Amino acid sequence: GISAPTIAAIESGKPGVHLAAVERFAAALGAALTLAPKGTAPLWYATSGLDYWTTPPDLAEALAEAVGGSFDLDAASPGPLASPVPARRHYTMAINGLAQPWQGVVFLNPPYGRGMASWTGKACHEVNEGRARMVIALLPSNTDTAYWHDHVEGAAYRRFLRGRLKFGNSESGATFGSVIVVWGGQPDDHQRIDAALSAWEGSRGQGLSRPSQTKNESQRT
Repeated sequence: GISAPTIAAIESGKPGVHLAAVERFAAALGAALTLAPKGTAPLWYATSGLDYWTTPPDLAEALAEAVGGSFDLDAASPGPLASPVPARRHYTMAINGLAQPWQGVVFLNPPYGRGMASWTGKACHEVNEGRARMVIALLPSNTDTAYWHDHVEGAAYRRFLRGRLKFGNSESGATFGSVIVVWGGQPDDHQRIDAALSAWEGSRGQGLSRPSQTKNESQRT
């Protein structure tokens, strides 16, 4: 939906391009936009401020293989060009997966922020309503949170991951543990997912990092 001259103008930094065109361009690339004063660095790239954590490609592939090679939907996707998740459809920030119906077998790696409860509640609701057959989510293992007790505990299958994930192309592990949560599905689905994760952990690929054992790290954990 963007003309070639407009794309060229965006790429060259030429002024006068309509903001809506820039937003469509960013959505197609799976890029997130942020606003900052001219000449200053945006806070988006600060590690402490990140809400979006790109799924490790090898983990995405392992989960996709467990459900037949591809998901029907990536519900909180950085975009089809940027997402490592094999899926037939991608709901980006611009599309807003919270406002759309979910169908089939869904992958979910939501923003890790205050809106987490909206995403876990949506996953639970879509399965209970029969629209999604199964939702497989990659979440931080925050078992003390309200959303965990409201939407996960007693309502979904859980598989805690060993070690700390290296999200996206990061060279270092995250500061928190992760868990795979599955709403819906059948026992044989859960067994396939568990087997795929066991094989993935056993391979000790690029997505896995053991946490530091220092005193300070232990206290933070």
